[in-house]
Amino acid sequence: MRWTIAIIAPLAALSAAAGAPVWADTSWAFTCTTGCGTSSGTAGNTRDATSAGITVTASAFSNTGGTSNTLLETAYLSWWNDGDGNAPPTGGLGVTNRDRCTTSGCSGDYNEGSSPEHGVDNNGRWDAVLFEFSEGINLTDIGLSWYSNDADISVLAYQPDAPGGAAYVKPATDPTLVGRTYGGTSTGLLANGWSLVGNYADLQTRPNWTADLSTNLVSSYWLVMAYNTVFSGCNDNSQMSGDGCTNGTTSHYDYMKIGLLAGTQPGVPPSGNAPEPGTMLLFGAGLAGLSLVRRRKVAA
Repeated sequence: MRWTIAIIAPLAALSAAAGAPVWADTSWAFTCTTGCGTSSGTAGNTRDATSAGITVTASAFSNTGGTSNTLLETAYLSWWNDGDGNAPPTGGLGVTNRDRCTTSGCSGDYNEGSSPEHGVDNNGRWDAVLFEFSEGINLTDIGLSWYSNDADISVLAYQPDAPGGAAYVKPATDPTLVGRTYGGTSTGLLANGWSLVGNYADLQTRPNWTADLSTNLVSSYWLVMAYNTVFSGCNDNSQMSGDGCTNGTTSHYDYMKIGLLAGTQPGVPPSGNAPEPGTMLLFGAGLAGLSLVRRRKVAA
């Protein structure tokens, strides 16, 4: 099963066109037009999306380093389209880590890069995507463009100077991920400037396969990964059917492609601040624009 995203203009542009208050809500869709649909390439590559003058650069990581596969290394970030030939093609981001192997019983990550492990997954290794924005963003939503089996995610934000709050100044240097570990008191991410935003369960049961982060954190760096048991706590979606944040057995492995991000620029009133009725209609139109056309087909 998979779906494609109907892409519309950012809500801010819609509001401005109607003469309503201009809010700072923006969305970034990872729409692939060239070089789509491959699981092989150079580790450490990047993919970009730009909206409302703000660019987000995505890169991939996984715990493939060290003798016990605990250290983070760069991975290959794949970019998939929907494969139906329609314009514009839409798809999402997947990860192929460095431990890919194709022989059963190998010491690496067997089947990595092949469906369903051509997405972001936690079968064998924990794949992650780093999103670096050109300015501080309150990331509000993460939407999937495809999933298989289960779809739980862990989300972290980099805030070395003001952990856990809305105050934020972009640091002079990028965070170091290579050589770090997911957990740990010295090398772990939470010990080196990262804050846990939350674990979000069962995105496949949520409207538009989208997690509402419900956080006031502002950062230029957001790390999204298949659910990692290192980070405790779970924002399970009690409104929908699902099994919560689970991992570790075949029935609970998570496989997904990340297709859409949405966020708010700090310092500008967000659309949740009692907008006028006309603005609410535009917001509804924006949500409709993110509706999904679901299809049952074998993943590429």
